[in-house]
Amino acid sequence: MNLRLIILLTGLFNAMLCMAQNDDIELIDENSSEWGGEGGGGLTPQTPTGVVSSLTLSQTTATLAGGETLRLVATVNSDAQNKNITWVSNNPAVASVDSYGFVCALKKGSAIITATAVGNTSLQRTCTVTVTSDFRLGDVNGNDGIDIGDAVSVVNYLVGKDTSTFIEKAADTNKNGQIDIGDAVTIVNYLVGKTASLSRKVDTDWDEREPQ
Repeated sequence: MNLRLIILLTGLFNAMLCMAQNDDIELIDENSSEWGGEGGGGLTPQTPTGVVSSLTLSQTTATLAGGETLRLVATVNSDAQNKNITWVSNNPAVASVDSYGFVCALKKGSAIITATAVGNTSLQRTCTVTVTSDFRLGDVNGNDGIDIGDAVSVVNYLVGKDTSTFIEKAADTNKNGQIDIGDAVTIVNYLVGKTASLSRKVDTDWDEREPQ
C-alpha cells in the first residue's frame, strides 16, 4: 500500500479516536449485539403504536359431538387500534363458525376454523375441529345414538345435576324452543315406538350470538 495513504489513514483514525475520547462518544464494535454481529441478534425495529402485530387463539384443536358448540377467542396486541377478527370455516357442513367465533358441530368429520386480524390480514391463526358424530335430535349425550340415557340427561339438566355432555340443540325434542320435561317424554315415546321419528334437517345457519 502507498506509504502516503497509510499515513493519511493512520492520522484519520487517530483523529476519530481523539474525538471519541474528548466527547464521550462510544465506538461500537462491528461484532457487538447492537449491530447484529456475533454478540447478539441485531437492532430491533420499534413497532408503531396502534398496529396489529400479534394474534393468538384460545385453542388450536377441539373435539366436539354433533350439536355441541364452542367459543373460540382471538386476541390481538392490547395497543392495536383495530381489534376486529374475521372467522371462516373451510368445511361449514361439518363445523360452522359465526362472526363472534362460536363454532357449531354439525356432521361427523373435520374442519379448520381460521381467524384473521382485520387490521393486519397477514396474521392468521387456525383451530382444527374434529366432530365425532352427526347432529341428531334426541342424541342429548352425544354418543351417536338415542337411548334412555338421553332422557336421563334431560331430567338431570332440569334438576341441576351435572352432565358431562349435554347438547342443548339435541335436547329440544318437542321443538318448542326450550328444554323441559316434555323433551324427556318425547325421547321415551320414541324409544317405545309411540313417536315415529326424531329426525330434523340440520340447520347450518344457526343464530349468531354476541358474547356476553
